Amino acid sequence: MYKKIKTRHFRLLFTSNILFILSLSVPTIPYWGSVFGFLLATCTSFLILKDDKSAKSIYTIGILNLIIYVLGFFIDYSTTTPLSILKSTPLILLYIIASLLIFKKIINERPVTEELLYGLGAVYLQTALTFAFIFDFLEQISPGSFSGSPPTFGIDIFVYFSIITLTTVGYGDISPSTPIARIFVCAEVLFGILFTALIVAKTMSLLNVEKKDN
Repeated sequence: MYKKIKTRHFRLLFTSNILFILSLSVPTIPYWGSVFGFLLATCTSFLILKDDKSAKSIYTIGILNLIIYVLGFFIDYSTTTPLSILKSTPLILLYIIASLLIFKKIINERPVTEELLYGLGAVYLQTALTFAFIFDFLEQISPGSFSGSPPTFGIDIFVYFSIITLTTVGYGDISPSTPIARIFVCAEVLFGILFTALIVAKTMSLLNVEKKDN
């Protein structure tokens, strides 16, 4: 018999990702709000991956990102492209590695529990954030990568665009204008479709387990 997961780390990660998305999506929220959201989501990821062999790399990149975030109180990273790259690259790298490791951990866990479904939801949200950071990075290094109704494209706009792309809603108010931007947008759409199918499959597996237990 498999042992059910007793910790609520996946649930906490899901909640912290929602808070981080909200802190990035609302321009009126002070900068320290996004720092807090990042710190909460990252610390929860550390708790989940503490026994993983790759945990040290996550810790190193996470601490580097925290330092960059703290320096943001004194430095405006949007002033030059090199500073934008300095801020964006470690953040994208952290979210890609953390999401992959957490996803691997979820897939290997048995049986499927409600907590694991929170984990899948957390990875889904982290994917939206990852692509939002990538889109923001592309626009910074190559202005005009995206076109649409907003006069300027900030991280708040790209979080919104990433979510509607991942969920395949696609309102059409923002669209990619360069080949590299289109490639990443297509990749997110495909991931969103496949991941939704995985969540449905895992949910059905959980329902079957509960039915057998009863």
